[in-house]
Amino acid sequence: MSDRKTFSVSQEQIDKLINEAETQEAIFWDKELVISFKLHNGFTVLGRAACVDPANFDLVIGRKIAKDNAKEQLWQLEGYLLQTKLHYQKSAPSFPTATPEHLRTTSITGLE
Repeated sequence: MSDRKTFSVSQEQIDKLINEAETQEAIFWDKELVISFKLHNGFTVLGRAACVDPANFDLVIGRKIAKDNAKEQLWQLEGYLLQTKLHYQKSAPSFPTATPEHLRTTSITGLE
């Protein structure tokens, strides 16, 4: 067994983010559901569910599918965030997380 500490994103983290999010939903063309999940930090993720025939549209099923769709996006985003934190811990141990100072020194193309 390795002494190396493992880092990961957990299902509990993803569930907590989604379950504590504010939501707004819209139905389009009687067959498509879009839910916007506003996370605690203000970032939003969209979940989507749709069917071919409006007669098959079921709001309860659509909400579950849209929620699962948003969770899939969060897995990627949270994985990226964790990887970034680990990178900065390794390269600058006194700088464990993205702080406002770090964000001010980051150049984003088109925002200069």
